[in-house]
Amino acid sequence: MNVFVNLYSTSAGTLLAAAPLMSNTALVAGLSAVVIVIALAIFLAWRAIKHSAIFEVSLKDPVTGVYNQRYFRDQLDVELERAKRASETLCLAVIDIDDFRSFNNTYGHQVGDTVLAAAARAMRQNTRKFDVICRTGGDEFAIIMPNTRLIDGQHICERINGNIVQSVDGVSMRARLSIGISSYPYHASESDALYKLADDAMYWAKYHGKNQVTIFDYETMESFSSEERLRKAEEIAHQNTVQTLAIAMDARDELTRGHARNVATLAEIFASRLNLSKHKIDMIRVAALVHDIGKIGMAGLARREPGELTREEQIQLQEHPRLCQDILVATDLGVVVPWVAAHHERWDGGGYPAGLEGGKIPYEARIIALCDEYENLTRPSHGRDGMSHRDAVAEIIKQRGRKFDPIMTDSFVHLVDLLNSMLMTSNARKPVVAAAAAPVPVDDISFPESAPTDLYTLVRAKLRE
Repeated sequence: MNVFVNLYSTSAGTLLAAAPLMSNTALVAGLSAVVIVIALAIFLAWRAIKHSAIFEVSLKDPVTGVYNQRYFRDQLDVELERAKRASETLCLAVIDIDDFRSFNNTYGHQVGDTVLAAAARAMRQNTRKFDVICRTGGDEFAIIMPNTRLIDGQHICERINGNIVQSVDGVSMRARLSIGISSYPYHASESDALYKLADDAMYWAKYHGKNQVTIFDYETMESFSSEERLRKAEEIAHQNTVQTLAIAMDARDELTRGHARNVATLAEIFASRLNLSKHKIDMIRVAALVHDIGKIGMAGLARREPGELTREEQIQLQEHPRLCQDILVATDLGVVVPWVAAHHERWDGGGYPAGLEGGKIPYEARIIALCDEYENLTRPSHGRDGMSHRDAVAEIIKQRGRKFDPIMTDSFVHLVDLLNSMLMTSNARKPVVAAAAAPVPVDDISFPESAPTDLYTLVRAKLRE
């Protein structure tokens, strides 16, 4: 603006200095011309500023506030050329939010947008000013990290994954990320190749347990073709559909609300304490989540007391493991089918549907059976309070070697005793009430920042750390 003022002052001063030599008409015409020139200059400057702001907005994603796909492609080329000229390194991270569809399906698109914004915020807070963050797809992001070594890029991504939102509007739902990393000049020297390798590393992370940061490795990773990615996407879509159906069924009935989620939470920590692999733990959690999906057409029977059922109705209800099996075999969750089908088998052979006994019962089904029993015993039902922890454990011990694997029963009792002790300590000796709550996938055990309200909240808080 000072430039325009100076221009006006100079031009007007020149005209006024020449005024004695000019007629009134010429002086007015000259001043008018100056005003027109200044006005035109101001208009052009304003339009340039406005267009610049509009252009900047056109490069930003409206949901997250980070740059969009268009900007990413251009900027990756720019930064890569800069790295080549300066003989510097460059890291590229491709990031995908795990199970993002379930956030949308379970809580709605508004919560899904909140999760996206929270993920972007974690990226901004844990990267440097010169790093370029872009949203490149529905639940996918990319980060260009100039002048960054591979190990430093990995540390940045691990910080991001460790600081993603843990709750939205009071609902516990920690988002997890699968992140793939490639670098110049180690992996590739062209932008398309660099992006593909980071993308392949991300897919490898997603198909091998999720929730991890993976650097592309030519020796251990395969480069996925478009057909392979489509097949994997179809598998994930099938799994998401079944899990979403299980969550919806778990939430619809007041009497059993949260049961499957609680069983999945307890099964996850129990499997981790048994030192199973991360992949096996994740699959046991999925199996526990869907273990009662066969009851989807039996809501009326499932709500009633066992003593209220006729013999025919009892037989019909006992068919739910087979129905669950029929639902799951239509998906790519085939590995969990035998576990879910056998979770009502007994160690002494008196269970259903196949009458398996002892070691013939899948190990994973035995885990789910113990967790299912404890949750059922401690859950309020049909107007009655749930059992106390002590009474529930006593009931499970009675069934040691009869209904349940005796060695596994000992391990389970030790675990829930430990968890109950920690809960009582953190709650200043409050009585234990097993209540329903949303599950959060986790890894380990230690005290949460605030006192948990029930055993399942404790488990989730401990595994989340």
